[in-house]
Amino acid sequence: MKIVFGILASHNENYNLFKNVWIKFITKFKNSQHKDLIDFFFLYSENTIPTLSDKELQNRIDANGNRLFYDYYSETENEEIMESFVRRSLSLLKHLDQSPDGLPTYFIRTNISTLFDFEKMISWLNDKPRNLFLGGSIVDNIFPTFVCFSGTNLIFSKDVCKFIINHENFICQRLNNILGDDRFFTHFIIQNLPVSLCSVKRIDFIDITHNEKLVKIVNYHKCTPYDTNIFCFRFKTSDRLFDIDLMNKMYNLIETQNFDLNNFTKNTNLTITCSIPEYDILSDNIFKIKV
Repeated sequence: MKIVFGILASHNENYNLFKNVWIKFITKFKNSQHKDLIDFFFLYSENTIPTLSDKELQNRIDANGNRLFYDYYSETENEEIMESFVRRSLSLLKHLDQSPDGLPTYFIRTNISTLFDFEKMISWLNDKPRNLFLGGSIVDNIFPTFVCFSGTNLIFSKDVCKFIINHENFICQRLNNILGDDRFFTHFIIQNLPVSLCSVKRIDFIDITHNEKLVKIVNYHKCTPYDTNIFCFRFKTSDRLFDIDLMNKMYNLIETQNFDLNNFTKNTNLTITCSIPEYDILSDNIFKIKV
């Protein structure tokens, strides 16, 4: 099994701090027994390129000679943000397809303010289908007729990636009309392929409005505190420095394998909540929706 992360990124002060937390996670993983199972690509658009010796791709190595991650720069100048997300993802998939190793078993498209427990994720993927597979965290109330996965953790099997590449022209012709890259990819794949769908359980650190006040919460998204296979964590409050601080604390939580969120949230003014979905046959159905 081979996994590649495509991590949407940008060059600004907060995003650089988010990236530093990712690098801590990656460095720890790249010194583990499973270090060769995952490659990491930070996806930038063309108009954010700093001065580079290699315009397209930078290979980052740690002091022990381990390849940590790549900075990948796609050809996406002056585009709407959702269009840029799609084009950056396509650009990396084509690069991987043309590389000596080819496409990975799974491609995971995420963003720089979402983190993963890589070891738990590998264990979760071990018994998942290697073909015609689409995974992610389910988003409620987007479209009533089919499931939609969040862009925080879209997981594509190799053949689904190849299908996306083969239909690049079709996809690019419709980019002006998309509401979101996650909805677009979910809709496009489910409409045309008999994929197996799998929900990814996630913990969200987010804001909600309660009694006309903004409240920071920790939400068990599509899971409960009793689940032991949660490996995805999303940080998206209105205070990005607060998010970065939480991400750093999550690093210590994962490192010690101590998922006591009650203790974790004691000094953060965070309220723990839980959203439990009304599961039906969504995960077993094949959806064919006309675009």
